[in-house]
Amino acid sequence: MRPVSLLLIALLALAACAPTAPLPDASPTIFFLVRHAEKQSGSDPGLTAQGQARANALADVLVHAGVDRIISSQFRRTRDTAAPLAERLGMEVEARNLDLNDAAGSSAAIALELAASSPGQTILMVGHSNTISHIASALTGIPMDDLDERDYDNLFIVVREGDSGEFIRTRFGATDPVP
Repeated sequence: MRPVSLLLIALLALAACAPTAPLPDASPTIFFLVRHAEKQSGSDPGLTAQGQARANALADVLVHAGVDRIISSQFRRTRDTAAPLAERLGMEVEARNLDLNDAAGSSAAIALELAASSPGQTILMVGHSNTISHIASALTGIPMDDLDERDYDNLFIVVREGDSGEFIRTRFGATDPVP
């Protein structure tokens, strides 16, 4: 063999043995964002029968979606909306306390913390008409208006890679009166 060929083989062998840095987790973080289902009246109400049906419809939609974590606010209506999926998956609903003086800002901060601490995971977040749009905006950089108070059937699917994301908006369960 020629000396140049031997040198080339030796360099290739050394390069193959050289330690390499692990590749970063390239899997995106997926967020499913929903507003709580239809609620009863009162200071911390549970769900109506229609709301319970919607919570079950949400579980039907997401049961095979690979959800790793389920996050709600501290309010009963959000926990009740998440409960059917949590029960089917054998998981706990993680209630996070919102700052009532800045629900939009605190919910967006929670979402960004989850994005940083849970790369590559799939997370359901159940929020409120005045928080879901801010969560989606924080995760994607796309400004959104608050949801209408009568709007219960939106499902936002956010795909976040690194510090940016995109979303699609779809619907689930019974159609609500908001177009």
